[in-house]
Amino acid sequence: IVKHLTAIPEKLTIDAPSVHGSSSADILRNIDCQLADDQKQIDVDAFWHVVTETVFYYPKLHLTEKVFKPIVNFQPFFMVAYPGALSLLRELGFKTFSPFIDESYDVELDPDQRIIKIVNEVKRLSTVDLDALYADMQEVIEYNFNWFYNGFQSVIAEELVRNFQGCLDSRGV
Repeated sequence: IVKHLTAIPEKLTIDAPSVHGSSSADILRNIDCQLADDQKQIDVDAFWHVVTETVFYYPKLHLTEKVFKPIVNFQPFFMVAYPGALSLLRELGFKTFSPFIDESYDVELDPDQRIIKIVNEVKRLSTVDLDALYADMQEVIEYNFNWFYNGFQSVIAEELVRNFQGCLDSRGV
């Protein structure tokens, strides 16, 4: 990842003056956290959220809280994760941003090619009218926010029950 990102001459990130120990766990729109006002402003006002999931190189589909931060902050996002992460998110009832974003990176098995596709798409989208793009994506953004708070809990609860039952079944209980 570093090899490909450092080859890009222009800066593609927004950095805060300081990083707080709990930064990765804070969802800023809905939690009154202890971050400085400048950090809150950066997180809420950033247009894109590039979600760097825990698993990128290993064949395991695993979503963490990271992907839900842009959802509750009304932000479009990219998933830097193992192939199929966007498909899994859709299976959980969320919408993703195709055709606005080329999401073909989600099926790319080669990790180097996958990160190149993501970087190229971020670069391409940095040249478009972001206000118009955001307006076009508004339906997806609002749907995801509403689904997170009004439906997703039942999906997660059902998954928990299924997984627990599977553990019991495998033990002959």
